[in-house]
Amino acid sequence: MQFNLSVHPGMFHGSIELERHEVLHRKIDMANKLDEFFQNDGGQTYFVMVGSAHVVIDPSVPGELEKKGYKIERIY
Repeated sequence: MQFNLSVHPGMFHGSIELERHEVLHRKIDMANKLDEFFQNDGGQTYFVMVGSAHVVIDPSVPGELEKKGYKIERIY
């Protein structure tokens, strides 16, 4: 499974509020897509890497997965 979710400055035509809204919802969407993938794959253990902005700013991808009951181990 591959996600191409890069965001570039000005991608949303200069609207900072829209840019923030889109980035936040993309993180939730990413967590939902991972959840769907995991649900269809029978309880395997996975190593998932996401960019730092998806980890440290709420809502975060790991935080959203934890809300769904996943055990998340952060490796720094």
